[in-house]
Amino acid sequence: MDVDTTMNNRRDDAFLIQIYAPAGYGQALRQVTNGAWNGHMLMCKRAIFTDIQKLPELSCPGVYLLYGPDVKDERNLLYIGEGDLLQRLQDHYRSKDFWTDFICFTAADKFLTKVHIQYLESRLIERARAAQRCRLVNLNNPELPNIAEALSAAIEDFLGKMLDCLTVLGIDFFKLVETKPTEHDLFTLTSKGATAQGYEAENGFVVKAGSTASKDVTEAFRALSYNTTRKHLIENGVLVDGGNASTLRFSIDHEFTSPSTAASIVCGNSMNGRTAWKTVGDITLKAIQEANILTPLPSQN
Repeated sequence: MDVDTTMNNRRDDAFLIQIYAPAGYGQALRQVTNGAWNGHMLMCKRAIFTDIQKLPELSCPGVYLLYGPDVKDERNLLYIGEGDLLQRLQDHYRSKDFWTDFICFTAADKFLTKVHIQYLESRLIERARAAQRCRLVNLNNPELPNIAEALSAAIEDFLGKMLDCLTVLGIDFFKLVETKPTEHDLFTLTSKGATAQGYEAENGFVVKAGSTASKDVTEAFRALSYNTTRKHLIENGVLVDGGNASTLRFSIDHEFTSPSTAASIVCGNSMNGRTAWKTVGDITLKAIQEANILTPLPSQN
């Protein structure tokens, strides 16, 4: 299934989620449901895993995410798996050190069979690779089970609700770049023979496919986390050879966490993205942002 089109229009659908935070755990444990959806999401810190092993949600088969910060990169490390949740999480608690948080999905009425969770695992891995917002620990690309179209549609709907919950709670590992900007929304950055175009997005700044980045990087840049991010983009095929000795090329639209990260990757040097990105009329992103700040209403004293 084409990851670039499935569920891309869901953002226009209003929905209600409910979050339950059991007493005594603060933000370390959250249980999430979504309207009439028969699924259930559990969001938990690794630090309290040994305290919550008897939760009924963990006694079911399901899909799970393990994630934690990558000390060499601005992105998270992510592992996606499926199976009997308690056993799998216990195994990973002993054998995988990188994760600080986990999320698991189960369903009421025994809706999620082995075929369901294998399908969900495959789709999540596929989507995470396409989104390029994390460093995926999974080495394999499990194939989708061969199932009837009607069953596939039901699981895709379940997956859509899962992604809705994740997005609202700030987990963007699977979020594809969907915005189609007009020419008036685009900013340009030219440096050392490279030219890139991009635009502000919901969670940062997107550099458009076809943009180029300088192959040359400064010595100071080599010591920054930006350099590690740049290497990962090359390893994952986001940045490819630009066809000449001086540039790399963006093979897909890629969203960075900030305009400065995007500008630094393009230039091979630490940059202030708010002043580096400019419109055709040479107006900086900073100037546009500040012009859009609402003027306070006069005091009613």
